[in-house]
Amino acid sequence: MVSNIYRERDKKRNPMPKFDSGLLLPELADFFEKSFRAQNQLSDYTLIESSPATLNGAKGLRVRYRYTLPNDELTRLGEARLAVVKGKLYVANFYAPKLHYFDSHLPEANNIMDTLKF
Repeated sequence: MVSNIYRERDKKRNPMPKFDSGLLLPELADFFEKSFRAQNQLSDYTLIESSPATLNGAKGLRVRYRYTLPNDELTRLGEARLAVVKGKLYVANFYAPKLHYFDSHLPEANNIMDTLKF
């Protein structure tokens, strides 16, 4: 099965990477980064941490990252969980401005990710 996380906007200038269900967990972080960069047209994206996690009880990956949008100096942080279940990619992603909002809303986002059902 091949699919994208996001809808492809510009196949020629900004192609979206294709998901392959054969990707290993460590490769999911790279796939997520390429997809998020393409979706948001980012040049500034930094992977802060990648570690094992679960999503709906499935073995997966937790990715924490930092980025800024083009023409915007506001630093944002994000945390995503990714898992491949029966050949399908599931992603839960939370991001917010680094100042105040990310830290104050991360516990709620993690609670949602911890109880997610699919």
